[in-house]
Amino acid sequence: MSPGRLRSMDAEARDRVALVTGAGSPTGIGFASASVLGREGARLAITSTSERIHDRAAELTALGYDAAGFVADLTDREQVRALVDAVVETFGRIDILVNNAGMVNVAMDGPLGGDFITLSDADWDLDISLNLQTAFNVSRAVVPGMTEPSGSVTVPKSCPVDESDCANRVCGANATSASAKIPVISR
Repeated sequence: MSPGRLRSMDAEARDRVALVTGAGSPTGIGFASASVLGREGARLAITSTSERIHDRAAELTALGYDAAGFVADLTDREQVRALVDAVVETFGRIDILVNNAGMVNVAMDGPLGGDFITLSDADWDLDISLNLQTAFNVSRAVVPGMTEPSGSVTVPKSCPVDESDCANRVCGANATSASAKIPVISR
């Protein structure tokens, strides 16, 4: 973004509920995103694959933000549905979705293996599941509640779909790699 397009934020997320996935690391993008959204007035639902998410929620609460942590494996659609239900039960709705989960799963044994030539089919499938399928699963569970008559969905401009059709397509049909993840959806 060019300097002429930068603008300051002033409580732009006030009274909105944000679900941020992949927020378990204290030095990661998910936790940083949640911190910025909290500073901007959002109520925060953060998730990770491990109990450490409760430490991050406590850190956000100590900063004066309304935050709750949820443990879920976002590759499992049943856990995703349970997560979304729990967030809606806790906060009443979801207005902002930050799909940040992926790259690694701290609950996993060992790293994904090797370069492209030596990468096993199983590691490829796991990588796609952790980095792309998680975004699809969460978006699919959250977006219907965001497209009710009182709301709308904003799709990142890097997404190759017409915004007017985003509720039906939400980038998923055109995503060919994990780098095409759906980063933020809001109403």
